Amino acid sequence: MTWFRFHRRKPVVIPSRSRLVSVASACILATAAAIPAAAQDVGGGSKFYLDSSEAAETLLRNAASHVKAGQWSEAVGIYQRVIEQYGEKVARLPRDPDEAGGDDEFVLFVDLREFCQRTLAALPDEARAVYRRRMDPEAERWFREGQSGRDVAALRRVVDQAFCTSWGDDAIELLGDLAFQDGRFVEALALYRRLAADDPENPFGLIHPDPSVDLARVAAKKLLCRAAAGDPPTAADLKAFAARFPGASGTLAGRKGPLAAAVASAIATDRLAAPTQADGRWPTFAGSPTRTRIVAESIDVGSLQWRAIRSAGRRSPATATAGRRAPSFWVITRSSSATR
Repeated sequence: MTWFRFHRRKPVVIPSRSRLVSVASACILATAAAIPAAAQDVGGGSKFYLDSSEAAETLLRNAASHVKAGQWSEAVGIYQRVIEQYGEKVARLPRDPDEAGGDDEFVLFVDLREFCQRTLAALPDEARAVYRRRMDPEAERWFREGQSGRDVAALRRVVDQAFCTSWGDDAIELLGDLAFQDGRFVEALALYRRLAADDPENPFGLIHPDPSVDLARVAAKKLLCRAAAGDPPTAADLKAFAARFPGASGTLAGRKGPLAAAVASAIATDRLAAPTQADGRWPTFAGSPTRTRIVAESIDVGSLQWRAIRSAGRRSPATATAGRRAPSFWVITRSSSATR
């Protein structure tokens, strides 16, 4: 969940177009806005406003009332409406009266989409069954579309708008697999954690309520993600995995058999992580998952890298492409004389 606490006497405005607004971004904007105000000695303090919705706050209060009354159809309908109509916004929530301490001068804001998804995941099985009767058919259509065409947008739609459906866990795992294939190991790890959490007891984690996917295989993929991202699992981590999923087997990383053995073998022999010493490998965009790889040797981008002989005559497009596929990019050449 994304939480915001702001002082009532200093209202804050973040013109947010994105769904997720991080606390770090809010702090940076607040600091940047405060510096000019202080320099100009303007009284009253700086102000910026969160992209919140009073209508969504009202809907959440109504949904909570329906939950208390056990009116599941009405409750899940309202939560889904908030996800679809106000998912890009945040909402102000009253402080939990049972919370010890606290300061009435502060207001609590939450990411609406994630808050509703977490609330739906925490509802009883009876309520979740009502939700799935409503949303499963559409979620299945989105998932089948994303699965057949490896369409990330369609799969992301399942996760964003139908997280707690019977197809949410399938979409999450496939999105993680696609991210891993593209070298986005940290993103893949974050997705897998929504199925097999590092800390299942964490009340702020968004976890699929009852995944039907192979959780042992997902947990094994998490270990491979860590290794590829430069945080290889220790021997204790591998031992803990084997103890948590005794006898788990399947296909993983081109290996078939016990998953614990497959993970250990892949980490030991597949060179998943970027090497500590520079080598000639360039496994992903910008050379590393962090997009910040620095090559050991310098590169003179102005020097002549290669040479090719070009015909002096010009050919028609039909002649140029006959028997040879047209290039998908243009090459910049350098010569002693100007050419057309």
